Amino acid sequence: MIYYFSGTGNTRWVAEQVGRACGLALRNVADCLGDVATPEINLWTEGILGLAFPIYGWTIPKVAEAFIRSLPRAEAPGTYYVFALLTCGDDIGRAHERLAMLLAEKGYELSAVWSFSMPNTYIGLPFFDVDNEELAARKIKSTQEKLPRVAQQILCREKGVVDVVPGSFSRWKSGWLRQFFYRFWVGPKMFSTRHRCTACKRCEKVCPLHNIKVERPETGPKWGQQCTFCLACYHVCPISNILVGPSRTCKGRYTHFLEAAT
Repeated sequence: MIYYFSGTGNTRWVAEQVGRACGLALRNVADCLGDVATPEINLWTEGILGLAFPIYGWTIPKVAEAFIRSLPRAEAPGTYYVFALLTCGDDIGRAHERLAMLLAEKGYELSAVWSFSMPNTYIGLPFFDVDNEELAARKIKSTQEKLPRVAQQILCREKGVVDVVPGSFSRWKSGWLRQFFYRFWVGPKMFSTRHRCTACKRCEKVCPLHNIKVERPETGPKWGQQCTFCLACYHVCPISNILVGPSRTCKGRYTHFLEAAT
């Protein structure tokens, strides 16, 4: 089983490719938080735990952390083959080390981890925007070429694989900058709208945590407190009504894998 979380669809797509190649089913962690029985059954029968998460602010999302903490405690480290597929725009910092630490707290050993550079979706700060079409296509193609090797390594239960791109200043990014990012730049306070909503409810439908409600056009979308800042709502809005961050400017939108979800 591969347990995944995905906002704009990049991570879900990677998990689907690996799951298909390795004969592993998928389940969204947002749908099974608190459901201890399901992870337990699959772990005990398959002996394998796959994780697929995007990287937000050089760490895994809070919902991913909550899922790992909900897992049943392992009998002993090394009992299960645990692998992770981490998607990012460019680099992941030291997110894989934090993931390994969280798993170790539950008695699991991270056997193998890979990162995949996928089209950028973060637009919340100045100078951040989506990739142009050429770069986005190149990233997807590069990941497609990498996936067969990754699937083969998983099928062979290879251990000690750390195939990731930490990037420059990785410890600083996943340390102080990560904490600053989540304290000041994540949450419903970062969203606003610029004109009248059409109440199409695509943002409400695509939110993986069911954190958005659209009651009527004049009020527009309302964000709850469970936002993990995946920005799917921003990218899926057909009239580019949703604004993110202090600049309050409309930037590019990335919908390559989102259209199927709406």
